[in-house]
Amino acid sequence: DLAETVIKEWGAPTVLINNAGVQFNHQWLDETDEVRADRALKETAINLQAPILLTSAFLESLISQPAAAIVNITSLLALTPKASAPVYAGSKAGLRIFTKGLRYQLRGHDNLLITEVIPPLVDTGMTAGRGAGKMPPTDVADRVLKGLANQETEIWIGKARLVKALWRLSPGLVARLLQDG
Repeated sequence: DLAETVIKEWGAPTVLINNAGVQFNHQWLDETDEVRADRALKETAINLQAPILLTSAFLESLISQPAAAIVNITSLLALTPKASAPVYAGSKAGLRIFTKGLRYQLRGHDNLLITEVIPPLVDTGMTAGRGAGKMPPTDVADRVLKGLANQETEIWIGKARLVKALWRLSPGLVARLLQDG
């Protein structure tokens, strides 16, 4: 059992998982300024500001633990946006950079693992009606536990691993594939 492996490796770690996310499909020219602004504020508040504020609120407690982790769930769209989700992509890209910067700043705290999770499309309420071949949330959770046990700082899951390899070879191709996602 993966949870037992993590506990065996780390003891009983304290883990903050910033997993909340919301994505609105924007049609900016068809929306009023009020609708655009309202949706953008909600997306950035949930996808970027909340993880930053939660990390801030729990940071001293996490650092004081024998073993702890901050797990930030980003997105493939943090690499390149899709046409209908520029704010979502921007907020997840911001969370990606925040995660890396925080990891650099806190690198002397060996008891604290700061991890970014880059999942493919996961079968959740947020993705209802979007795409095919979604990954079950339980498979994502199992992979995150395995990544924590291995103290991975980036956990690329499922099809996201393929996209990562393609991104290294041809970022333009990945951008074209995801832009209309």
